[in-house]
Amino acid sequence: MQKDQVECIMDLGSSKFRFSVINKDLAREIINKEKKIFSDVQIDKSKPAQVFDEIIKNSEKDIGLHIKNINIIADNKNLFSIDLSIKKSFEGKNISQADFEFLEMEAKKIIEENYNDYIVIHSVVQKFFIDDKEYDSFQFKYTKFKYLSLTIKFLCYPKKAYQNIISLLNNNHIELKSFGCSSFVKSKSYNFQFPEYEYKFFLDIGYEKTILSIYKNDILKNFNIIKIGGLNITKDISKILKIEIFDAEKLKIKMHETEVTFSDQTDYKFTSEEDLVKKIIFARVEEIFNLSFQNINFFEDIKKVKSILIFTGEGSKILENNSIYLNKLFESFDDIHYLEETSSKICMASHKFSAKEKLKNSSKPINVQEKTGFFEKFFNLFSKI
Repeated sequence: MQKDQVECIMDLGSSKFRFSVINKDLAREIINKEKKIFSDVQIDKSKPAQVFDEIIKNSEKDIGLHIKNINIIADNKNLFSIDLSIKKSFEGKNISQADFEFLEMEAKKIIEENYNDYIVIHSVVQKFFIDDKEYDSFQFKYTKFKYLSLTIKFLCYPKKAYQNIISLLNNNHIELKSFGCSSFVKSKSYNFQFPEYEYKFFLDIGYEKTILSIYKNDILKNFNIIKIGGLNITKDISKILKIEIFDAEKLKIKMHETEVTFSDQTDYKFTSEEDLVKKIIFARVEEIFNLSFQNINFFEDIKKVKSILIFTGEGSKILENNSIYLNKLFESFDDIHYLEETSSKICMASHKFSAKEKLKNSSKPINVQEKTGFFEKFFNLFSKI
């Protein structure tokens, strides 16, 4: 197999690394590896580098090739999303695709200049207006209008965490081919599995954070991050029962393997300890739900169309075989679904995302020169979510 036939993808999760080698010609996975990066729940700071090195070396032996570059996806509890609107006056001049791309790059530049400790890893154009009319996509070439306005959502990743990833790759003599946000990349790929729904809510409960991605059809509408995840549930059990965190994790896993209805009500079919664990899990999961949805103010619109709530992430596994009491807010959804994720599914989601981004970027102008003699006005909608 030739080097240009394969694509290497790694998901740098907070609790485990997932790695895949994909045959690009066949769009098929050749190998997949998954390995935890912690012992007894607590993360060893030196372990990620060891696990990464082990996965790479073993994979190189398996495929008989030296891995020179890699696509990385990763989440971070400190990443955030931010919206910005930017407007440019054309005074009746032609508007082309190049102007659209240039304005998007200008908006990205504004974000990076104002948030020096972050890098922009994704940008999503949510709305754009030509004069006073809103369009879903830019399809106009050299058409005369007064102004062009864009509303863009940017996903920003901590620069220090990004540099740590670069150092990890450099130590293994590997070049970074692309970098993306795991939750966004996954939800973008999974979104197309639910075409019959207009609104799709992906609640990704991770190890140390939870991310809610909301799509209206194919457009990312909201991207909310809270710094609470599955680890917080384990810590709650450990603290209240006064047991070691490893034992608390085992109790949590046991509840996952048992048919349970999580609520704050006493269930006499369980022992007193099991019932208390059930209530602890319910309290923390309910908090995750409430905080994730607290700024969503368009539920009346959601009730008018077909919608679905999809649970993903390691922390959501606690709900896989169980049920939970939810407040009336969740009655707005037509369906609620748990999406089982595997290492292969996550890596293939990244592969599909990269392929679509490459196709999209291939149609962009290579050289976009800044034009003079125009008036620009920026509308900052800086709202951390």
